[in-house]
Amino acid sequence: MAFVSEDRVDLLEEKMRSKIETMTGFKDLEGKSRALEKVFKYFDIGLTGRLDYNQFFAAMTRLNFVGVQRELESLFDRYDEDCSNTIDYKNLCDHIFEMGEHIAMNSTSRSMIERFKAQIFERGGVSGLLALRKHLDSMDLNGSGLLERSQLIQALTNFGIDVDDGPGGDIEKIMGFFDRDVVGRIIIHEFHRGLRGNMPKRRQLVVKGAYERLSANFGGSVTMDVIHRCYDPASHPDVASGRLSPDEAFDDVTCALRRRDDDSSNEHSEQQMAVLFCDFMDYFRDLSAAIENDDYFQAVTLNAWVLPAQECPAEGYDDGNKNANNNNNTRSCRALVTHPDGVQEVLEIENGRGIGAEDHDLMRKRLEEQGVQDIASVSLHEQ
Repeated sequence: MAFVSEDRVDLLEEKMRSKIETMTGFKDLEGKSRALEKVFKYFDIGLTGRLDYNQFFAAMTRLNFVGVQRELESLFDRYDEDCSNTIDYKNLCDHIFEMGEHIAMNSTSRSMIERFKAQIFERGGVSGLLALRKHLDSMDLNGSGLLERSQLIQALTNFGIDVDDGPGGDIEKIMGFFDRDVVGRIIIHEFHRGLRGNMPKRRQLVVKGAYERLSANFGGSVTMDVIHRCYDPASHPDVASGRLSPDEAFDDVTCALRRRDDDSSNEHSEQQMAVLFCDFMDYFRDLSAAIENDDYFQAVTLNAWVLPAQECPAEGYDDGNKNANNNNNTRSCRALVTHPDGVQEVLEIENGRGIGAEDHDLMRKRLEEQGVQDIASVSLHEQ
């Protein structure tokens, strides 16, 4: 599918709002949302609450949205958040008319958000949104999920962003957009989601593939223990740049995947905690927002998980035995090293965890950490 900008999809949503407003005689938001929902429900033959693309396309054609197939495909992908090739059309309707936690974007608000995100990533790197969320949550002292203007300013200041809280400044714009009820507070989740934006369908499918691969290797489920076993922080961009240590990156992913409403009080129960696909996807949505190149995002996502057969058996896996394969987590591998003078030698990479046949830079890095010098080229040596 050809690339369609977010602005063009936003414009399509604006046209949908205008169409329904005219059809309903400018009813209240709930009335307009239910009117649009009724159009979609007509094509929901099984009354499942979901539509596939063909049903969605038929409904939009009935509303006279023709000649915009690429925009319709992109709009469908925007709301197919679980990569099921179906959408929850009530959720779409509520979003279009800004019901519940949903806030509709336009070109002006998106431009403001993008400028603000640039500051976040400059300060916090690829993990900037994850780091900012921690600061926002730390200011939510009563656990309400809400922040007042002063708390938002404090959270951003603690994060290291010098915000303009004067008339017409950053804070006024943020509050004006996210504080729809004009009560002087914003919803943390709503603010975070707005900053994150939408993840392209191609990237969603990459994340879904990674999750399914983990699940398939561990008897059909992904738990926190699986994350502990298989996550390799070496591929994280902030680890590669030196902004984060491997331990800090590991803490980030486990914190993000641990459900916020979980009250597990012991290590065993936490290890057995299921990692939901939506939480797994949200973690990578945060990273995706800071990574421009699709191929690089794919490499970061797939290289984060180490799944050799001997380490992640599909059958007979004992969730309770966390250290059963501990030796394999730091298994060695052999590399063929060519020196500048043409001399070749096969050397052991002591920590071969996460190294594949194409990971030449990682091989070189691990060997140099062992003290190997003058490496002209390196490749994985078949044993």
